[in-house]
Amino acid sequence: MLGAVEAMTMTRAAAAHHPPSRRTPTKAGRQVSLWADLLDDLDHGEPSISTTASEMAQDVPSGLRGAVNSELARRGCRFRIET
Repeated sequence: MLGAVEAMTMTRAAAAHHPPSRRTPTKAGRQVSLWADLLDDLDHGEPSISTTASEMAQDVPSGLRGAVNSELARRGCRFRIET
């Protein structure tokens, strides 16, 4: 599970250095996948992490929320980010 947390840290760092206009669709797709991985794991209850899916969802960039919700639905996860 630490891999997903590390991946989210790297995603945040990359997003801070690249304005949205410079991100490629591939990068956005990867970010959606990483956010969905993390939120899905948190929703199922990961004992090694003390934050909740709802708390972490607040950090999802607004431009990715719809796509992350779609990916969560595709995976059969019941969690959704409130928009």
